[in-house]
Amino acid sequence: MTNKSKNVTISALEEELLCAVSNDWHYGLEIMSEIYQVSNKKRKIGPNSLYPALHRLEKKELIEAKWGNEIERGDSEGARRRYYKITEYGLEVLRQRFLFCINLAPEMFSTLVPAIFAKSNPETAHALKSEYYPELVILHKQE
Repeated sequence: MTNKSKNVTISALEEELLCAVSNDWHYGLEIMSEIYQVSNKKRKIGPNSLYPALHRLEKKELIEAKWGNEIERGDSEGARRRYYKITEYGLEVLRQRFLFCINLAPEMFSTLVPAIFAKSNPETAHALKSEYYPELVILHKQE
């Protein structure tokens, strides 16, 4: 962990946005739609909340942004889109945030995290425990 990541605080919305852009470039409406769908239509983020939060994340260097070229993508209709993706620094901050939550309630996470991943992909569950989060001793004790 860098000293820089120790001092960064993120809101719940910012955390959700970091997760939403953690795997690829996404534009605003995609991000809003993804969060809405993943939450079973319970979490609706409007543009008046989304874009200021994305701007804050960009200022904190947790995400990067670029303007898309819709003509190359075959979409000549509509406005030009701005795409967002998490930075390496953003991944580290998000990782530290998850570790904080896990360490805050280790008993809950020691059963919850492996159960979630084991249902969809047992290899992912093992990788999560051993490779990405070696700090989680409580997860290793259960094996």
